[in-house]
Amino acid sequence: MGGGNKSEVTSVLCILIVFCQLTHNRPSHIDTDLEETVGMEVDSGPQPHIHWGQIKTQEYELAEHLSTAHLASKEVVDVDSWLVQSIFQQYKRKKQSRSHRIRHVHPDPTFKLDLDKAKAIQVIFEEKKSMLVRCSVADAVKFGQEMATAINVVSPDLVKTHERQKTIEWCSIAYGNLICNPGWGVQLKIKTFKDDDTHGFSIRATRDLVAEEMLYPLIGLLASDSTAEHSHLSELRPHLSQVQEQAETEKPRVLIGPLRFINHACNSFNAKFIPINSTLSFVVCTTKAIKSGQEVFVNYGEKYFEDLGQCPCRDCKGESSEDVRSEDATSPLATKSELVKAAFKKRRAAKKVKATTARKEKKDVDGRV
Repeated sequence: MGGGNKSEVTSVLCILIVFCQLTHNRPSHIDTDLEETVGMEVDSGPQPHIHWGQIKTQEYELAEHLSTAHLASKEVVDVDSWLVQSIFQQYKRKKQSRSHRIRHVHPDPTFKLDLDKAKAIQVIFEEKKSMLVRCSVADAVKFGQEMATAINVVSPDLVKTHERQKTIEWCSIAYGNLICNPGWGVQLKIKTFKDDDTHGFSIRATRDLVAEEMLYPLIGLLASDSTAEHSHLSELRPHLSQVQEQAETEKPRVLIGPLRFINHACNSFNAKFIPINSTLSFVVCTTKAIKSGQEVFVNYGEKYFEDLGQCPCRDCKGESSEDVRSEDATSPLATKSELVKAAFKKRRAAKKVKATTARKEKKDVDGRV
């Protein structure tokens, strides 16, 4: 939920969740009783890439590890808010039109971590994030532990309890994995919305994705309780397959993780949320083929934007995919590097054109003489 437009990162607020088609050999870990509820047809044919854990890849094993966490809402709201701000915040002053205000799950919309602490955390992350590149679960766990330990050194008040340490570890791994492993299918981008020139996050494919493909880096986790106050930017009700009693599905809980960076589209959505049985986690599955570079969208549900009077998504505004611009958001430092390189190439190209024009004019003059 880190941008200035409500339609961008608030993806996880869907009320109507559409679920994957049931196949005869799908592992029981994914809820398979949902198709009857929504009237979907059952297809028992071979469908590669659609089964949770069908192939024990590194990305699956890491998602499996993250999906089993149980984190209290109080710690989740606090840690996720300042950690996401610290990792993704722009520390160089920019024009208002180029600034990206990161939205968060904290109930106070003005909440912001002390700048020195935020910078220190971002430096820690940049120094350690290479540990996550195509990492094993053991390497990811070590990265999370080192992040929590290093943050405790620079700011002990942020790591007060064991529960908070576990929350820091989970958030560091989940968001870091999305940043460090674009080869696993998706990447975080900064998106510029044409209508008001605001900036926010988006998720884009880094390779061609097939229909019904699990996007393991886009994991989302509900808090283990619904007691802590939070913004309504990222919340979701648990599915009955994830809790023990029906009453537990009636109240929304705060939801964190990379899944919340997916933007909404009423009609042109190309992905959906999947609840993982007996956990408080969700993962994303494509509903159609997605070309490399295209944005991933889900449908939040028709009631989500009722308070605005009109849905602000690209379908309702009549926008096309060309009406938005995006920049790399793997990290503030990476974004700056890419922009500097692009500016240098543009200047060099302009110099070449100028030099060529000058030579041509000189040749014409010499010819006339």
